Amino acid sequence: MATPEDPPGSPPPEAPPNPDPAGQGRGPGGPGRADREPSAGPPPRGEGGAGDPPSSSAGEGASRNPFGGAAWNLTLLLDAQSVDWQRGVRAPVEAYLRRGEDEPGDGELILNLVYHEVLLRRRINGEEPTLEEYAARFPHLADELREQFALDAALPFEETETSGLPPAGVPPAPADVPGYEIFEVLGRGGTGVVYRARQRSLNRPVALKMILDGSHSGARQAGRFRAEAEAIARLQHPGIVQIHEVGEHEGRPFLALEYVPGGTLDRALGGTPLPADRAAALAEPLALAVEHAHGRGVVHRDLKPANVLLTAAGEPKIADFGLARIVAGDSNQTDSGAMVGTPSYMAPEQVDGGPGRVGPAADIYALGAILYEALTGRPPFRGESPVETLLQVRGADVVPPRRLRPDLPRDLETICLKCLEKDPRRRYATARALADDLRAFRDGRPIVARPVPAWERAWLWARRQRGAAAGLALGALALLALLAGGVVHNLVLSRLNAKLERTNRELIDARAGAEENARDALAAISQLLVRVADERLAGVPEAEPVRRELLRDAIDRLGPLQRRSPSDPGARLEMGRAHLGIAAIHAALGEYARSREQFREAIGILEGLLAGHGASAPIRDEVARAHLGLADLLPPAEGRPHFLRAVELWEPAAESDPAARGRLAAAYLSVASSKDGFGIAPGASYCEKAVAMLEGLFRDAPEAYRSDLARAHHNLGLAEGRAGRVAGAIEHYRRAEGLWRAIPADRRPDVDQEALATCQNALGLALQARPGATEADLKEAEGLLREAVGSDRELVRRHPRLVKPRIGLAQAWSNLGSFYWFARRWREAEEAYASALRAAEEAARDFPENRGLQVLLAHGHGDLADARSKLGRIDEARAGFGRALAIVEPIVAASPGDSGAQKCLGVVLLNEANTVAAVSGSAAALPSRERSVRALEAAHRLAPGDGEAAYILRGSRSNLAGTLAALGRHDEALVQFDALIRDADEAARPPLMLQRALLLARAGRHAEALAAARPLADRPGPDGESSYNLACAFGLIAASAGKDPSLPSPRKDDVVAECRRRALSLLDRAAADDKFPRKELLDLLANDADLDAIRATPEFAALRKRLGP
Repeated sequence: MATPEDPPGSPPPEAPPNPDPAGQGRGPGGPGRADREPSAGPPPRGEGGAGDPPSSSAGEGASRNPFGGAAWNLTLLLDAQSVDWQRGVRAPVEAYLRRGEDEPGDGELILNLVYHEVLLRRRINGEEPTLEEYAARFPHLADELREQFALDAALPFEETETSGLPPAGVPPAPADVPGYEIFEVLGRGGTGVVYRARQRSLNRPVALKMILDGSHSGARQAGRFRAEAEAIARLQHPGIVQIHEVGEHEGRPFLALEYVPGGTLDRALGGTPLPADRAAALAEPLALAVEHAHGRGVVHRDLKPANVLLTAAGEPKIADFGLARIVAGDSNQTDSGAMVGTPSYMAPEQVDGGPGRVGPAADIYALGAILYEALTGRPPFRGESPVETLLQVRGADVVPPRRLRPDLPRDLETICLKCLEKDPRRRYATARALADDLRAFRDGRPIVARPVPAWERAWLWARRQRGAAAGLALGALALLALLAGGVVHNLVLSRLNAKLERTNRELIDARAGAEENARDALAAISQLLVRVADERLAGVPEAEPVRRELLRDAIDRLGPLQRRSPSDPGARLEMGRAHLGIAAIHAALGEYARSREQFREAIGILEGLLAGHGASAPIRDEVARAHLGLADLLPPAEGRPHFLRAVELWEPAAESDPAARGRLAAAYLSVASSKDGFGIAPGASYCEKAVAMLEGLFRDAPEAYRSDLARAHHNLGLAEGRAGRVAGAIEHYRRAEGLWRAIPADRRPDVDQEALATCQNALGLALQARPGATEADLKEAEGLLREAVGSDRELVRRHPRLVKPRIGLAQAWSNLGSFYWFARRWREAEEAYASALRAAEEAARDFPENRGLQVLLAHGHGDLADARSKLGRIDEARAGFGRALAIVEPIVAASPGDSGAQKCLGVVLLNEANTVAAVSGSAAALPSRERSVRALEAAHRLAPGDGEAAYILRGSRSNLAGTLAALGRHDEALVQFDALIRDADEAARPPLMLQRALLLARAGRHAEALAAARPLADRPGPDGESSYNLACAFGLIAASAGKDPSLPSPRKDDVVAECRRRALSLLDRAAADDKFPRKELLDLLANDADLDAIRATPEFAALRKRLGP
């Protein structure tokens, strides 16, 4: 029979490293598993990836709206705006005005939404919106907008920077400063630039700090520069950087400072905690240095790791007194009441500002923040933006260090938390007292500070939050600040605080009794849960225990409130939202049964609320979200009614309301993400509907809907690929890639950067998989896959401490390796796989407890080993397979229910078996082939929806069947072929049935072989090669039947005659196929032993004569 170059079931050389012909872009592991369906791509809409369209709005009319008052309406709109932008929907202000009960002419409402949008655009998109843009959009508010933008530009918040590289805008080093030789830029501060230099007269290294000149400086910076010189001149202490000279050159003041070669503490920490004793040893001399400064009337006010330098021996020295305040004199350097400092290290009284409020206690707080970071690897408060951090500093309790590092000594935690007390009077009275306690701890003696009891912490929290508990408006305005990016300043903060107080008074006047308290408490819980469920935390392993703790706390708090069964609609809505938040966290933690329970609780509450207040858009939207969330966690048949209910809720409003239209598009994309479309229709049809809707929205508001439209096209590309329509998949991937690429790289949000990388992978693999792919296709595919590596590198650069970008980079290298593998460019495949392995190793070192990374690491070793086997480096390949198995086998033994680990084990064993078979023969490879099938069967059983595992299992089982057949173990081989046929789709079954018929014939089971071969011969249209192989099967059946003594002669003659007739007819078909090479066919007819039983017939001789010599 005609035999292919590769073993049975192996992917042909041109096959893509992905079972979907269009490719999908991500996925650990490489070739040999025959398939590369990704584990990460842009998540489908409805699953947290593409974001939902504008999420809620006010009711349509006052008479039907259960939520009274403009303040509550503003709260709903700001809440909707925040949630939408968090989820990736860039809806403009106008979208919310169309849905609010206030008319578009309501200036206060518009100003609030505009300012919120400005902050969101800065924080999320990296834009700098202009007054002109908003004045054109809202000309009737031009004067008010001008005032608001002027306020926004006032008193910009300054945060010092010590990057070590010359930042943009740093003036060139002066060619000559008398008495000094300048070498390089060390860094840039808030008031000047620092150069490494040499003082010629004393031949000593110095740090030469010069004020920024020209447009880079101003009166305030010059004042701070003078204040720094004055402050340092008062101080002579080994823990403080010393000043050597004050001078001026060409109108630019300069300071010659002590050069400290060890870099900053910030760089030394690098997000990594120190041992407890080392952290205490670092903090004690800092406290003594601060005590020296305080004793001479100097308060630093900007202590942080970036302003602590280390000597070559690792001793700390305090630097950068540019924000220092001299409390003993009559300095007027600092603006009255100005907020100065760096958010993560500022004391609460610095946030509040006010003349005379910031004193030595602020430095003690900052020392505690530095100690906290040294102990935990992170500052005590660090929000998504400076404003969020400031609000945390003012009102949030710090997470105790021992909760993040249980091994820390309790006394050191107590010292740290005493420094971080909100009330300055509760901190150490002096820096000396702090240093004494640190020394006592280091010496093993009792410390003076005592931990604060839990009941007292609760009372202090209640006192701080008493004013905030008055109304839900605080939640909305806090969300505004939490999402804000860019500058922070006192005038804007004052304005927001005034609005907050005014709104709180309105709410207090409008609501009374227990119902309003329940609503506020529930709102706080639901807002907390939204943040805890944020999918970005999935990439932070340290977040999981915190998530679990907050989840338990939220459930405990929700119980008593639920038992009260509040009747107020607002409270009921927040109750439903709280259940939705709990459901989302359970899902993020993989606790799907509990998540389903919470979704059902939410649906019960919200559907009841909707029945009584059917005109409320916010309630309708939350009901629909709850149904979609539950649908995603159910089997298709059970999920279908929930999906249809969400569509039923949103479709009526979609015609006239862009926000509802975007929301409905998200629902369509949610169902499209399911391969069977919940059993309703193919996913592609829903994707097409979503794309059509989003194209219209994109025309009206391109920047608001660009990312959503890109995700819709990407998902439609996936659906086209699953259907085998590679050309359609490529078309949609190109559209998606173009939309994402149009966002400037320096303004591209992380979610879009990740999506771009995934799309580049998908498009590259699809181009490689295109039937008849040209050289141009392959060149473009290679370029895209390399660009994907670059996109993932950028994400890692932005977030080196997050797991997800590190995994993405390793997978991108692996995809590039697979491209080279299937192009048989083995050397380049080896290089790409080596890069993938390095990325996985680095990530696994940083996150040793992450089991998924360990599995990825095993894949990396296996892929590299497989590439080396193709290069003939068998010993290296076997060693690599051994390393992969040494990683993944213990994981499978400890967690046999881990489908990903089982799949990895199966893949490594499959590739190892292929290498062993090539070197030592089929018998030596058999144990690995059997283990590979068992592991992949387990993976498929654990995750029946994993197309990758199913595809690899088919390839591995086919290889096992071929090996068993070659060893004469026909019965065992037939078991594998039967399983292959059972699991294959209709189009894939005939070749497998043919192989099964041949195996039966070779085993001498002619009756079963004939029964298996007849229907194949009667099928129309097999190609020449299949016709020839089937003819061989009939030749073998004829030979076996002719030798069977148990078969009666008349029956034997009939069987032999039928087989000869069918074989000759099939050979005629093979000869008629122009794609079957004539010379190869003639050679086979002359020499193939499978045809011996028919070779002596006159018909066979006539066929050979007709075909030529």
